[in-house]
Amino acid sequence: NFVKGHVPELYIENERIKIRYLPCPCKVKYDEERLNSQLITSHHMQRDTLNAKIKDIYTTGRNRLDIAMQVNDICKKLINGENVKG
Repeated sequence: NFVKGHVPELYIENERIKIRYLPCPCKVKYDEERLNSQLITSHHMQRDTLNAKIKDIYTTGRNRLDIAMQVNDICKKLINGENVKG
């Protein structure tokens, strides 16, 4: 029997083959996205805003492109653990 959202992994312990179930990478990503969306929904944001990605920003105008580049820089700094203002 498989555990939903997990993948089996065989390993040897005390000269016996055993099995353990590890979370599937897709399930881990899904759980993280679900947790993040639950944190944000308390602000009563529209679904489009909640699901927005940086790649969804229209870059047709120069101002929008500049803002998108600044947002991208801020995101990279946040990922690297740097303090960011703005």
